[in-house]
Amino acid sequence: MHRSHVWLLLVAAALAGGGACDLFGEDLLSWDFALPEKEFTVNTDNFVPAAIKQLQPATMPTIACPTVDCCAGLAASECDTFGFACQTGACVAVPSVELSNSLNLAQEVPQLQSVASNIPSFTHVTLKRLYLASYSNTLNYDTPEIEIYLGPEAAASVDDVDQGGAPLCQKLGRLDPIPKGTSCLAGCAGLDVVLEPAAAQVFETFVRNFRQTFKLFVRATSQFEPGDPVPAGQFTATVTGTVTASM
Repeated sequence: MHRSHVWLLLVAAALAGGGACDLFGEDLLSWDFALPEKEFTVNTDNFVPAAIKQLQPATMPTIACPTVDCCAGLAASECDTFGFACQTGACVAVPSVELSNSLNLAQEVPQLQSVASNIPSFTHVTLKRLYLASYSNTLNYDTPEIEIYLGPEAAASVDDVDQGGAPLCQKLGRLDPIPKGTSCLAGCAGLDVVLEPAAAQVFETFVRNFRQTFKLFVRATSQFEPGDPVPAGQFTATVTGTVTASM
């Protein structure tokens, strides 16, 4: 097929998919689209041992260590998940929660579905905003800082490295602590992620080839000391964003 015919087909496909065409600009085609919404849920039932949840009063116990083993009476897996360990003579829980969701823009973004087979990759990608579109929060404690990472489909954790020891995932931004019991339901203004200085480069690294699946990770580490309320409740949030891409 003649080259000019190929470009005409690309333009027609982009227009059908909601794209804009600027034949005289630096980029031939551009798209504005929303990232697919991804939901993450943190439930304290998944990391607080049953024996701790049953304490009365419902406060973290005061255990003098190392005289007494912090994990006495707990299964090893429960103690590891709760992050129960001795710190300066007292048992403190430091649970870390990490969750991920996969994204494939060519499959999940309607504007791109009609052009995915014709365009190999974007030349420019700009993350205009990344935010929690909504969140429901019944936690009885303030969330810690929540870290946001991007990684390849093969990554199972943000700490994974390649064969040369280089990290597979890169930090995109963070959410500042969210007060306990506060929610932002559908229709709210949302809560913006504070982006890292290198966020633009990180985002483009994983999104330029929009037919390639990548992962969005969230990670948070809390700390519960003697006398603190036993952690309870659930936090569910929907992450999305707005993007401009061109070729």
